[in-house]
Amino acid sequence: MDQLIELTRNPRVTVRRDGAPDSEGTCVVYWMQRAQRAVDNPALDVAVEAANALRKPVVVFFAPRPFPPANLRHYGFLVQGIPDPGYRGGP
Repeated sequence: MDQLIELTRNPRVTVRRDGAPDSEGTCVVYWMQRAQRAVDNPALDVAVEAANALRKPVVVFFAPRPFPPANLRHYGFLVQGIPDPGYRGGP
């Protein structure tokens, strides 16, 4: 639990509710909107650190949301960027 407390000290982390994580939870969810990179992604790094501390897997939920002046081409580009066949893990 000390690792999780340490994560909350990161100025980029916002704790959304008080208390310990649900002990019956099965994963840590990373809610991806536009930052789709696996490397140099501070939010994903925090999700992985939290998952490691909890000994749970990370599940990525991709939820693009409207942003002006986005159109179908923008969203198609975001979806095409999800698979990264060249990524082998690590920085």
